[in-house]
Amino acid sequence: MKKLKFGLLALLFTLGVGGAMVQKIHAAPKLVDTFYDWTSTDTAPSNPSSELPDATIAQAEDNFGCSSGLTDCADGQKVSGPGANTAQIQHN
Repeated sequence: MKKLKFGLLALLFTLGVGGAMVQKIHAAPKLVDTFYDWTSTDTAPSNPSSELPDATIAQAEDNFGCSSGLTDCADGQKVSGPGANTAQIQHN
């Protein structure tokens, strides 16, 4: 019985670690993503009036606390990738 409990705990631990690794890999930037050098506005919810070099739109949204809205949050100038030369993200 003790071996069974230990085996189940080991299996659950392995599955948990494996699942966490898969999520991190899936969320990581892809080679086809466009990277920008970002500058946030003074009204950005997080890290106002700051810079974030070589980051994707999703990374900039996370860093500056922007998701959607009408107020300018940050502007990006393309560093690499297939996307537009400039990008802009907004917040509420």
